[in-house]
Amino acid sequence: MSAVLIGILAAAGAAVLFGVNGAAAALATYYLSSERRMGIRDPLSLAAWTFSAAALFWSVLRPPWTFQWSALGQEVVLPNPFDGMPAPLWVLVV
Repeated sequence: MSAVLIGILAAAGAAVLFGVNGAAAALATYYLSSERRMGIRDPLSLAAWTFSAAALFWSVLRPPWTFQWSALGQEVVLPNPFDGMPAPLWVLVV
């Protein structure tokens, strides 16, 4: 039984490591490409193109129809300066 548990933990650790490395590579690519493109485009249009590419990437990876939209109606406790005031999650998204 312990060998199975070790195998599961190793697989989970590898998945986390893959995710962290993927995020680091994506961030490095974003920084390097934006640094190079700043001479060609203005910052606002560059940000718009970057966010559009990210939206397309995440739409392919996790399509919007698979998102649990009911989660946006859940109550959350707001941080400072509201100190514990509850609000629906969609308020923070907007």
